[in-house]
Amino acid sequence: MEKSIRISGWIFFFWLLLPWGGKIFYILGIRWLYVFILGFLATYLCVPIAEALAHKFGILDFPEKRKIHNSPVPRLGGPALFYGFLVAVLRNLRFSRELVGILIGAFLVFSSGLIDDVRRGVSASFRLFLHDI
Repeated sequence: MEKSIRISGWIFFFWLLLPWGGKIFYILGIRWLYVFILGFLATYLCVPIAEALAHKFGILDFPEKRKIHNSPVPRLGGPALFYGFLVAVLRNLRFSRELVGILIGAFLVFSSGLIDDVRRGVSASFRLFLHDI
């Protein structure tokens, strides 16, 4: 059941990416709904991929005394969320100077989180430095 839902999601996602895929949303004046659905689908479809990659490469958060989970948890949820955000923003096709600034800032925050997840030893001061730029 879940596999058929995911396949349907991929088909709908690629249909929305086609030039005529989101035209009805533009005609009806609800482009915001189109951008929301596109971002949601991109994130929804990428989370299992990120989870599989995290397990494959051992990018997991293992249980310890101070943690509440009992089994290893994948640490690569951020890339899936960032991809969904990026797809939605880029497909919206409305760019302003402020939006470019938000994209650059989001990329810096995403990069610092990804480096921290993969290397597991990035100092808090380095992450704060990237967040304050």
